[in-house]
Amino acid sequence: MPLRVVWIGLLVAVIAVSSFGYWAWQGSRHTDPSKPLPAVESREKVSSKPINTSSPTSRPSSPEQAEIERLKREALTAARRLVKQFPNNPMTCHVMGLVYRDLGNSDEAVKWWRTSTQLEPTFIPAYIRMAYVAMDKGQYRVAADRFRKALAIDPTYPEARLGLAEALMNLGQMQSALTLLQEDGPPMKPESVPALNLVGQIYLELHQYDKAKEYLEQSIQLDPNSAYPYHGLSIAEVRRGNSEQAKIYRKRFQQLSAGEENGRGNTHGFEKDLAAIRVTVARILDVIAATFAQFRKTRDAERLWLRAIVIDPTNVTIRKKLATYYEDEGLDSEVIAMLRQLCELNPDDPEPHLSIGMTFARMGRIEEAEKALRETIRLDPKGTMGLLALTQLYVNSDRKISEAVRLASKAVELAPEAASYFALSVALERNGDIPGALKAIEEAIRLAPNEKQLRIRFNELQAKQ
Repeated sequence: MPLRVVWIGLLVAVIAVSSFGYWAWQGSRHTDPSKPLPAVESREKVSSKPINTSSPTSRPSSPEQAEIERLKREALTAARRLVKQFPNNPMTCHVMGLVYRDLGNSDEAVKWWRTSTQLEPTFIPAYIRMAYVAMDKGQYRVAADRFRKALAIDPTYPEARLGLAEALMNLGQMQSALTLLQEDGPPMKPESVPALNLVGQIYLELHQYDKAKEYLEQSIQLDPNSAYPYHGLSIAEVRRGNSEQAKIYRKRFQQLSAGEENGRGNTHGFEKDLAAIRVTVARILDVIAATFAQFRKTRDAERLWLRAIVIDPTNVTIRKKLATYYEDEGLDSEVIAMLRQLCELNPDDPEPHLSIGMTFARMGRIEEAEKALRETIRLDPKGTMGLLALTQLYVNSDRKISEAVRLASKAVELAPEAASYFALSVALERNGDIPGALKAIEEAIRLAPNEKQLRIRFNELQAKQ
């Protein structure tokens, strides 16, 4: 009887990078961890039809404007339903504020965020959002005060420190802003692109162009597709006398900035373009759905997610969340259907194919799993995810073992990491090469000496010699 191979956490962790858990929404914590969340609802058939809304208060000027108004009402109706189900809750009030913000009504948004802080004085996200509204209105002292309130609650909160530094910069307090970012309190993470951008901007204001260039170039190294640092670099290069390099940076900024948001949402006014509004309303429904899911109202969450992808058929993120939800519910057919939609939207993305393969493998549909994982490898010939997953499939199904050895060897060649050597060790053992399996697991231990399961496997292999 073939040995059933159990793939330890090391390999699973590597494969899981592109599995559903990686895509799942990571919401804020429940506002009162001491209180149990409501019980998970049983799943029933849900509909993705439009949410019933009240009649418009004014006559629209065109069919497009009528659709805009209907979508706005739909978003607000969904948010009100959330607040009705969970009244006097700082999180749901905060979400209502986010909805009003994204619909262009920042004054109403602030009222809801203020309610959040009245219900829970330590609810930091509401202080942050109110601060950014003040910032966008040029009320930098008000913004600084709100950021300070957030920092008084949690001095390590990165967004509050970053926001306060930006407010101080706009107040002309450059040195105080730099101190906050670089010296005062817990340091900002070195990989914080926004912090690097802000430090670069401050040095631009101080006319220290070499310093500005240094920090903005670090930002580009970490995120080459962020627009802002190219704008700052174009200014720095002009001041440094490098006009040709400045033109290159300016062109790159224009290319990247077309579709980039500032991350604060729409605080000035609702978009006039229907296509853009569909994207915004789908995002709003996603936020509301995620909050319902956090409170274990999974049926409501599913219905809103399904409605969101009808409103914005190109939305990839929400489909990933639905795939995660269906996997958690054990609905493999729905998982496959959602992943196939992702494949159609992004034909060159290997991750949906990888997850399709893993789902089919879990269902025992080996040939379909193999086909999907082969497509993963084709789309990502320099990656190891597909190689490791297909190695696991062959070993667990006790078929094509020599091919499993070849695939694992290829993974080692591409990425000589502990997970690759572990997979090779398993494949070699199944192929009858115990000395080779020992050698591979020894290398895995060398690369990950603290992984206890590797040493357990080493001992098991030694006992077989």
